[in-house]
Amino acid sequence: MQLIRVLSILLLSCLEIRLNDATQVVNDNSTNIMIKSELSDDIDDDYTDYVDENEVSKQTRQRNQSSFDRVGTFYSWDRWEKWSKCSTTCVQIKQRKCLERFKNSTMESAVERRFYPGSGQTGCSGVVKRYRQCKEERCKPGKQRLRDEQCEKFNNMPYRETFYNWVGYEKEHDECMLFCRAINSDLFISMNQSVTDGTPCNRPAVYYTHFYRRQAVCVEGICRAVHSSGLIRPVTTRDSPVKCGSVMCKHVSVLFNKTNPTKGYNLITKLPVGAMNLAIKQNIRSNNSLALKSAEEVFLIPRDRLKIFSFNDNAYEYNQLNALLTSRGPLAKAVMLMHFVLDAQSGLNDIQYNYTIPIASSTVNEEEELQAIWDESD
Repeated sequence: MQLIRVLSILLLSCLEIRLNDATQVVNDNSTNIMIKSELSDDIDDDYTDYVDENEVSKQTRQRNQSSFDRVGTFYSWDRWEKWSKCSTTCVQIKQRKCLERFKNSTMESAVERRFYPGSGQTGCSGVVKRYRQCKEERCKPGKQRLRDEQCEKFNNMPYRETFYNWVGYEKEHDECMLFCRAINSDLFISMNQSVTDGTPCNRPAVYYTHFYRRQAVCVEGICRAVHSSGLIRPVTTRDSPVKCGSVMCKHVSVLFNKTNPTKGYNLITKLPVGAMNLAIKQNIRSNNSLALKSAEEVFLIPRDRLKIFSFNDNAYEYNQLNALLTSRGPLAKAVMLMHFVLDAQSGLNDIQYNYTIPIASSTVNEEEELQAIWDESD
């Protein structure tokens, strides 16, 4: 009996030790989970990023370390900075620098330089700056008077020696510049500044090219599409440096000259949806005429006078003295630019056409963008 009692005591002691060990493991795991959660909250507020982009950058730098030790100039992305605060705008911004390392054969170690790369600048390639919407109540769609609030700040400043009460005025195709209208008046003026980041707009670049009709906001003077996740179109090193109103755009300039044209209508080019600042000039005088063609009709432009006319939902102006056809655009529908040839011997008369076309931020791959995949049909 004494032996059985001793064995029982030993068995109970072993069980107690195991239970204590298990409890300690659970507590340790709970502590780890809590610490991990606290770190996550500290890093990224109330958002969940798709990947740890700094870890990706770190791995890239490690892969490129052997290159940095060689003679020459090498580039790699530095760490992403933290998101900016939401205190003054409804958009958070973060960016990263490009790390340049240079070494020649006489140097023991490389010289480093960090910089924010501009559009088309030699160095790193990819996303430079990221944006996302703030989740504060005042920033939710439909609960904003941001334009009015920005204009009200000018109520105590005289305009031409008169004080006005101002409200927001949204100028078509220049939505991210601050325009204000005087109450009970047709007077509206530009305040010579961009609207506050996060101010809603309607026509980002993809509005013209992909029939985008979802949410968009102004950020740093550009109207940018907003993804359903709250992420906003980023800035990349391949973006266009040209700005047309409140969108980025590219300039198209072509001198068209075709030998041996046939009599009748000849196609010059297709003017795309969204084209702005059109200027089409016949450099050599002849009996031939410019024409515009839509899916429904062909319009032959009179050559004998100055004429302002509407075609395919857009206004055009033809100046006979300069043989110049112009339109501010943007084109609501694509238009075929034609040449009506009466005298085939005169060729197509060196026709110069110029326009600008809105473009979204440059296409970047998933690894570069490090954010949700864009799907305009969402």
